[in-house]
Amino acid sequence: MHDKKYIFKRLLIGMLIGFIGPFIIMVIIWIINKQKYSYPYYPFADFISLAYEGHTLGLFITLASIINLASFWILLQINREYIARGVIIATFIIGAIILLLKFAII
Repeated sequence: MHDKKYIFKRLLIGMLIGFIGPFIIMVIIWIINKQKYSYPYYPFADFISLAYEGHTLGLFITLASIINLASFWILLQINREYIARGVIIATFIIGAIILLLKFAII
């Protein structure tokens, strides 16, 4: 049996994976969008604010969160259950943020 410190560390690692993966996908979406429209100067913050104003930020975050499904599956295949649980926790937090964006609460 694992101690609480071990479990807590593994959950935090999983949550980091669960938040960093979608962030990387969001950056890739930004780069593709930047190249598609040939903007020489298009900061990431402007991309986020325009997506928020256009009510598409929730869609982008949803698409980016699909990577968590793959990371969860891989972690289960290599028997890293606590890290996989951290990915699920991060996915639930991201889902709550998406719901808040969808209903214009934030």
